[in-house]
Amino acid sequence: MLDCRAQVALSQHQRYVFSTLKDQNDLPSSLVQFRYILLQFFKKNLFVNSLLLLPYALFLHLGLWLRRVGFEWDERNYIFNHVFQVQKWSYELNVILSTLIIFVQALMINGLVSRYKLNPYGQLLPGLFFILMMGFGLPTLYMSPALVGNFFFIIAIDNVFQIYNKKSTAVQLFNFGFFIGLASALYVPYYIFLLLGLLGIFLLKGFQVKLLLQMLTGFINVFFLIYVILYVGDWDHLFWQTQIKGYFSNYVLHRLNWSWAWVGFGILIVFFISALVQFNYFQVKRIVLIQKYYNLLFWTCFIFLLSFLFMKVSSYSHLTLLIMPLSFIMGLLVTRIKNPLVAESIHVLFVVLALFLQFQNW
Repeated sequence: MLDCRAQVALSQHQRYVFSTLKDQNDLPSSLVQFRYILLQFFKKNLFVNSLLLLPYALFLHLGLWLRRVGFEWDERNYIFNHVFQVQKWSYELNVILSTLIIFVQALMINGLVSRYKLNPYGQLLPGLFFILMMGFGLPTLYMSPALVGNFFFIIAIDNVFQIYNKKSTAVQLFNFGFFIGLASALYVPYYIFLLLGLLGIFLLKGFQVKLLLQMLTGFINVFFLIYVILYVGDWDHLFWQTQIKGYFSNYVLHRLNWSWAWVGFGILIVFFISALVQFNYFQVKRIVLIQKYYNLLFWTCFIFLLSFLFMKVSSYSHLTLLIMPLSFIMGLLVTRIKNPLVAESIHVLFVVLALFLQFQNW
């Protein structure tokens, strides 16, 4: 009887030892997964994970909080200046509101990714990259007409994506033109993305003159309403002289006095070129509709380059027009990196680089 009990006890002890050894063997891989888990939080579109983008945005605003730089003010942004009157805001209010706006826009971007199934293996990564790339320069972090206009740009992208599945696209195309018009009223260079609507018609629907007219009607309506309001107040001539003539140039290219900001621009161009080199990754093993969506996003980046033509672009915040579509592209591209250590190391490197650029006085 005692021998049987001893054998049972020995058997239980052996099982405990073997299970302990197994757990110890698995411990290093568990530690590695825990150590490089930051990007993993942003691969699934969960409410709690989405909220983590807010402290991430706050962290990438450190340069504004610690340096207390002077904000840019451009009289050419006539509508933006008179509607928001940012020059009268306190420094703290400007930074807090800009942080919240960037956070909300990141959520809007992730919403499009989820709705159109653009990135099933990294649903929150585009929003994360949007916040990260906005951190490469201080002017893209505080309140600017380009930042506020980006709200309408994201909504316009949503509307042009919708035309593929609609028999009647009049509402979507009108809305696209309307929201591009609102963005242009705040920051004139957004007008160039009317070309995106034209490309969207070609790629997703097939060109028809009436579709083009529907889009242009939405755009024209914005400026018609603005002109009526300004005409009643006898401000129409100020808007024309200050904002419209102030932005358009007689020269093909206007000199850019960005100094150190060229570094941030260079990083974004490197991102875009690296994605362009791997363009097949955005096409292979993806349904035709997803391929067309990414084609449009790549075209959006190319159209951004046209926004420098015949325009007097002076603020680094202009790069917001590139960062938004590029965030979709980079969010998918980073999922190609299968090694979590490599992916997290690259991510940390760019976070450190963003903070480094924010504290430079070049």
